[in-house]
Amino acid sequence: MASIVVFGLPILDTAVALARRLLNHRPLFVSDRGHIYDQMVDRGIPLKKTVAICYVLAGAYAAIGLVMSQI
Repeated sequence: MASIVVFGLPILDTAVALARRLLNHRPLFVSDRGHIYDQMVDRGIPLKKTVAICYVLAGAYAAIGLVMSQI
């Protein structure tokens, strides 16, 4: 379980994207601008800040996964 949490951000982003496409009857394997980082940039968050936020979130998921593996 801990190894899944380490990759939590990309897994969550992919799951949300697939669910959104299914609910909207869109093709699953056609790209769109609905991913977390695309939505942040589209809402006006600068690209460098978006990258930093994604790194922090990925790091937090990794830290949680590492803590879980020690329990």
